[in-house]
Amino acid sequence: MLTIEFIRHGETEYNITGRVQGQLDIPLNDNGRLQSTLLANRFRGAKFDILYTSDLSRTYETATILASHHTSTKLVKDARLRERSFGKYQGHTLSREERHGHLEGVESLDEMYTRCLDFYDEIIKPLSQLPGDKAIAVVSHGALLSVFLRQVLLNKMQFKLAEGVKPSSLSNTSVTKAIMNSNNQGYLLSWSDDAHLTVHKELDNADEVAM
Repeated sequence: MLTIEFIRHGETEYNITGRVQGQLDIPLNDNGRLQSTLLANRFRGAKFDILYTSDLSRTYETATILASHHTSTKLVKDARLRERSFGKYQGHTLSREERHGHLEGVESLDEMYTRCLDFYDEIIKPLSQLPGDKAIAVVSHGALLSVFLRQVLLNKMQFKLAEGVKPSSLSNTSVTKAIMNSNNQGYLLSWSDDAHLTVHKELDNADEVAM
């Protein structure tokens, strides 16, 4: 059985101001580092075989803080886990309608889907077929994770939602937990669980897309 913890990065200043980050390399702010520390404390006693992360600094720093309690666990950067590219619109404020529309030079949902499916086929599927129980974390971004969870796992791979679990927006450092067996049968046991945060303010994710 393979357990996968899908984790969105901690908060950034762009999250607060509602600017589109895309693939700009925006760092965590102080609150994002605090959120990541609380996340790391949540998983202090957990076992991870590998930690995968986008190579952008806001995800890599989140993953590095998470890995502080797992010093013997390999931390792997993978550019396929980067956020959606918004081209010339990165760094700007866009309305929800604009973000969910067809903007010139913006990475398409199909292109994001291909990145996610490549990662699933090359990384996740082979791990699920190894003997014994394995556990990994995937630290990435709101839009990318939305496509991964909804389009790859739920739609294509036909993962099931556990009772009471409903898809929603992904908050900063939230955890969406999946399990799967060697036959590619999987369940999503939680969605955007940020119970480790003592204070949580709802913010509209300027990068996330509607599904």
